[in-house]
This record gives sequence, structure tokens and C-alpha cells, in this order.
Amino acid sequence: MINVVNNNEINIDKRYIDKINDIVNEYFNKIDKMINTNVSGKEDMLLPIAECFELFDDQNRWLENTYLILQELKSNLYSGNYNDGIGYLTGICNISFALSLLKNKSNHFKKINITIEKYIYEILEITIYEYQKKRYQLLTTHYDLLYGLAGAGMYLLQCDKCEKRNKILRQIINYLAGIILEEHDYKGEKVPNWFILPENHYTDNDKRYYKNGSLDFSVSHGIASIYVFMGNAYLQLIEPTICAGVMEAIENTYQMFRVSENGIYYYPGKLRWEEYKLNKTDFMNYRQSWCYGTIGIEGTFFKISCQLKKYKKSNEIYQNIIKISEKNIEEYELESPIVCHGYAGILAIFLFTYKVKPNIKLKNQIIKLTEILIELYDKDAKFGYKDIFYSEKKGNWEKIFREDNSFLEGSSGIILVLVSLLKNETNFQKLLLL
Repeated sequence: MINVVNNNEINIDKRYIDKINDIVNEYFNKIDKMINTNVSGKEDMLLPIAECFELFDDQNRWLENTYLILQELKSNLYSGNYNDGIGYLTGICNISFALSLLKNKSNHFKKINITIEKYIYEILEITIYEYQKKRYQLLTTHYDLLYGLAGAGMYLLQCDKCEKRNKILRQIINYLAGIILEEHDYKGEKVPNWFILPENHYTDNDKRYYKNGSLDFSVSHGIASIYVFMGNAYLQLIEPTICAGVMEAIENTYQMFRVSENGIYYYPGKLRWEEYKLNKTDFMNYRQSWCYGTIGIEGTFFKISCQLKKYKKSNEIYQNIIKISEKNIEEYELESPIVCHGYAGILAIFLFTYKVKPNIKLKNQIIKLTEILIELYDKDAKFGYKDIFYSEKKGNWEKIFREDNSFLEGSSGIILVLVSLLKNETNFQKLLLL
């Protein structure tokens, strides 16, 4: 059993507390039964175990479960067969983030944690070299938060300081600075180095829509994560002059393309090249998702602005977040419960903002979003929640329900957001740049 209530600063009604406790307990009961099976994605269980470890009645059982989860990972690492990438939210950096958290709470897993960190340092040096060679054939996965070097950089900034770490961080900073500050020729025009070629988009729809290329402003795959990484590197005095220059350039870019409507500022998630070169935004990005929405951008920029003590900027962002919280939830254009582009994502942002600076409007929306997540819980689902998305088949859009336990698109992320409503301190928000 687990009791997540060790703090209730939002003063949530007891009936919600009881339901959240039930949901969280059922979730851990579900994954406890899966540990010894051949279910895929066991590494997605590490973060919720680490985040809630001190709340477990039987901590030894969850230590044993963690050792079982790590068996396959250790085998792949030691044999050189690990191939899930460096991702901060989906790869080896994500696993190390969770394992470091659990190591600090339990005083276990020190040896494998050192092994993983060593592996990450080695693979990052190779990766940076390879990406430098492909800088004019850029993919968002080269630099982004989920899979790329901005995310890997955020991971390294949380590791113990050493010369190896600092050397790799300097390499990442210089690589990302080149993406933001430099240009190259493409079909007779100068394009910024963060320009994505038409053929380098991942879906056929995107290849058609962005037929002349695109530029990505999002948190998940865009330059927002580069801004936050540079801010955090600046705070650690790693290449501070370069970091400051990159941050200024990115700030100016967002300022140029933001659009005001009914007193709310909106940012594009992604722009077509023809829009970007004319300094305009044709498509209003109303969807308030963590990954591509204005609320995701504002949430992450609010956090780093507070850290950098940019009080004027952080207050302006805070006021915009408050205005977004005043809108009807239906206007957020969300349907899925997940973190990435669902209700849990915006709830995490509102909750983080509220804990920094409480506001009754934020609290009211937090309660409403909590109600929605409780209502969407399905005890018969494999992990408790189902992602909702749409797939195009022969010109028709089909609604799909997917059972998943990943942090961004599955139940584990939703569970952690619910836990953060009642737990005094949580760490997973760092993965969301909050």
C-alpha cells in the first residue's frame, strides 16, 4: 500500500484525495503484478517507483522489483546491445534520471548508476560528432528535448560536476549555438540552421504541409528547450557569454512571432518557412498542450525566468498563464488524459505555477482538471488510463484508444501528476522543464 498524502497545500477536498489514493494504489498494484512477466516497457516503471519510493509500506519489495527491471538493461549495456537512444524523456538519460533519484532515496544502485553515466558520456561524444556532420540535414531529434542534445544537456547539468561532464556540456552548447545563431544557403535563400527540410519531417502529412520546410517553436521538439538548457548552463557558469547570446536571440524570435488575442499571447508550435521569412503567423495555436501549446512554452519560460531572476519577464509570463487559466477547459482543445498533449500536461503546468505563486484562478482550474483525470480513469485498463488520438485511414479520421505506460503518452506520467497534487516534493517536473 501507498499513501500519497504528505502535503495538501492546495487544500483539495477529501473526496478527491481518497480517489487519487485509490487510483495510485491500483496503478502500483497493476505494475507490481507485471514485473515478473514479459510485458514490454518495464523501464517506464522506474520513474514512478523512484518518485514514490519513500511512501511505500514495503520498500524492500520495490527494491526487488527495480532489480528485476534492471536485469535486461544491464545485460544490454554490458554486451553493447543497448539501442534506445540518449533521450532525456525516452532513452538512457531518462532511465539514469529515475535511477539517480531512487539511488539518493534508497542508497542502492550506485554501481549501475556509475556504469550508465559512463556509458552516457561515451555515447554523447560520438553523437555530437555525428550530428555536427549532419548540421545542414537537421532532424528535430538531433537537438530537441525528448531525444536530442538539449535534453541530454539538461540531464548532464544535474550530474555531479567533473571535467568530462563540463567538456561535453561545452560541446553541446557550441553545437546548439550554431543551430540558433548561424545560417546556411537553401535553394538560393538564407535559412537559420534550425530550419527543417521538407523531407526531414516524420509524417507524410507534415511533409505535404511543410513542403518548403519548417521551424519548430515547441517545448518537446523545438527551440524552447534550447532556451531553457542555455539558461541552466548559464546559471552554472558554463560558457555564460555564449549562453546569454543564444537566449537573447531566442527571446527575440518568440517576441517577433507571438500573437495577441483577447489579451492572451499565443506562440506558434511550428511555422512553415514561407510564414517565418515574412515574420508572420497564419495559424493560431489555441491548443494548450505541454508539447506544442502556448501553455507549455510559457510554463517552461516562467520556470527559467524565475531562476534567472528576470522578474519583469517572469511576471509577464505569469499573467499570461493566469489569463489562460480563466478560459473554459473546452477551449484548450484537449481530449486525452496524458502529459504530452493532454489534461495531465496542463495540470502539471498550472500546479507548478500555483506552487510558485498561488492564485485562486489557478486553483479553480487545477480542481477542474483533477476532476477530469479522475473521471477518465478506467480501472479495467492495463495501466489505468488510455491515450486518445486520431489516425487517418483512406481520408477518414479514426479515434484510437491506446494503453501505454510511458511518461509522456501513458499512465505513469498521469499518475505522477496526480501524486504531485498531494506529495510535498516531486522531481519529475524537471523532465518537463518545470
